[in-house]
Amino acid sequence: MTNERSPAQQRQYYRAPVDVAVDATLEDEGSAVIPSRAHDLSGAGIRISMDRNLDSGQVLELQFRLPSGTPEIKAFGRVVLSYFEGSSGRYYHGMAFTRISATDQEAIVYYIHAVQQRSLKS
Repeated sequence: MTNERSPAQQRQYYRAPVDVAVDATLEDEGSAVIPSRAHDLSGAGIRISMDRNLDSGQVLELQFRLPSGTPEIKAFGRVVLSYFEGSSGRYYHGMAFTRISATDQEAIVYYIHAVQQRSLKS
């Protein structure tokens, strides 16, 4: 028996759809908040959309609350993927968390697990 992941699940953490507001701040630009929305989330990263294009490798401070009403989560993420969606007129950025507390990461993983359990019962 091997520890290899199946082609369908190559990620360390499962990813779940979300729709939450995110306050994003570019690490090198001070305190100017870029209003954003999260569209999916995992214990290792997040996909957000905003009205601004970002370069690969840029680091943002991200603050958001999960729909479950947890305390505010604060993390830093690096842009690893970006694209523009014409129908929404927004830029989408896949972010890998570079700094996140163990408590916040556990809250995300717990939330995603609860979402998965609800979807299995439906």
